[in-house]
Amino acid sequence: MNQRDKDRNHFLKHFQNLVLQFDHIIVFHHNNPDGDCLGSSFGLQGIIHANYPNKRVYVVGSNPNQLYSWMTMKFDNLINYDFDFSNAMAIILDVGQSSRIDCFDKFFRNSRVSFGAVVKIDHHDSVSDFHVDLCWDDPTYASTCCQIVQLSEFYGWKMPPKAATFLYMGICSDSLRFSIDSVVPRTLILAAKTWRNGANYVDIHRRLKSRSWEQIQLSNYLISKAIKTEDVIYGIVTLQDMQKFKTTHVKSMVNVYEHIDDCWIWMLMVEQPNDIFEVSIRSLNASAKDLATKYGGGGHENAAGCRITLDQIQDLVSDAEYMVKTVKAELYYESNLNREDKDPEEAERVKQVVARKNPEVVRDAKNLLKDIKKEREAGVYDVEQNPDQDLELGIGERFVSKKEVAKE
Repeated sequence: MNQRDKDRNHFLKHFQNLVLQFDHIIVFHHNNPDGDCLGSSFGLQGIIHANYPNKRVYVVGSNPNQLYSWMTMKFDNLINYDFDFSNAMAIILDVGQSSRIDCFDKFFRNSRVSFGAVVKIDHHDSVSDFHVDLCWDDPTYASTCCQIVQLSEFYGWKMPPKAATFLYMGICSDSLRFSIDSVVPRTLILAAKTWRNGANYVDIHRRLKSRSWEQIQLSNYLISKAIKTEDVIYGIVTLQDMQKFKTTHVKSMVNVYEHIDDCWIWMLMVEQPNDIFEVSIRSLNASAKDLATKYGGGGHENAAGCRITLDQIQDLVSDAEYMVKTVKAELYYESNLNREDKDPEEAERVKQVVARKNPEVVRDAKNLLKDIKKEREAGVYDVEQNPDQDLELGIGERFVSKKEVAKE
């Protein structure tokens, strides 16, 4: 059993006991929330309400960009709270850094509030800079909503249709409708569980695809103004642009560049009032996460973000170009390992380039076959053909049973 298995089992062993222990549960999410953190927050709230109706569950924070406003979301500001926070548990979802947690200063940094327990559930591979009593970080999950579905199934909790709809919204939006490489067979099984519990997936699909007239005009503008280098394409959106198109929510439109041929990294840079540009980075083969991390950001391997100044834009583009060239060299090297006619000098040059970068960026065929074998041995069958076994699905490579967790 690897460390990630142990961490997950430790979490599953103790989380339900914490829920039972505290009368008040306060759910936190990140600033400028997306579908995953909104879906996991309100989905978890609905599940706990359904299974423990005497518990008071609050979702604090805001949704300034009014994302997914067609879903009924009521935030609790807790201005006039009348309970002892030592009898309250904080659950922080989909975020690992205190600077990105909505209301963190109010409830943690600038407050005498002391929670009875602090729990974090996140699918980003990041180290938290704040204290947690129980933590489940697992980047093998396509979304935090997937983790919430997983723990709900593990405990045998009821999942109301509204909570299921919130969770499916998060799964679907964070995986870009199951189109990115973080999606594994388990992702589809967990999504299917929300369907079984009454998720209104038809409405979710329709809503996620729909665009306002202003958004369509903005998409056309972003494409017409895009700047393309050899392997990178990016767009810059100014404050004036947002005023013109009557929108402040632009970052999610980065994928207007997704289907352009010969594009390995695509980025959208959105100007903020404080002379900072928020950058959304997406990639194919190259690591969007590594690129964002260099500029103080982070995220997932192929979907990440950071904040930069105007003077850093060209540096970011140059670094993206260099990264793509390095990955291409790695791919060239991998594809030519067994060629007898390869140029020795060229092979050595490529080998040196590969040595300067993370060798795990490109998975060789041997490792790929190992992964396929693991999935076959794990028995990831069709959900309807094997309805009992799929309930125990763990991390995509193996099944997790309550008996196994009890041994932890």
